[in-house]
Amino acid sequence: MTATTGETAIAELARLILKLSPVTIIPCSGESHSKWESDNYWNHDNSRMLEINEIAPSLVINVETLQYSEGTPQHLTFYKDDRLIAIVGNNKPTSLEAIWIPVETKRFSELLCENLLQLAEAGYPGCDGCLGPAFDKEWDEQAHRESLLS
Repeated sequence: MTATTGETAIAELARLILKLSPVTIIPCSGESHSKWESDNYWNHDNSRMLEINEIAPSLVINVETLQYSEGTPQHLTFYKDDRLIAIVGNNKPTSLEAIWIPVETKRFSELLCENLLQLAEAGYPGCDGCLGPAFDKEWDEQAHRESLLS
């Protein structure tokens, strides 16, 4: 079974999270009165995150409080320090330095936890070649975005 473009991008983000830890997640909403669809973003996957943390104790993910930005669709932003590394949602990043993952948030969190667990169990990032040839290639955000449009 081949992975979809979104699944491949989520796997790449999981790899980056483990490699760049600590990372920060900021949920963003366009209206102050709108309910963020994942108020309990990590809560439903809490046991999986604890399992991942047991395997990769150096993994640190900080989840900030909800931010409001008028006229912006709901999305999640992932940062390493001040560097934007990914946006999940329909708010496409302007820079090709950030991964764009336009998928539904609940499905995203399920796949992210699965990928983090699989990568941590394989020993990533402390191993060379343990993830197979698909991860030996450099991520191509331009090609990823083009595949989303086709």
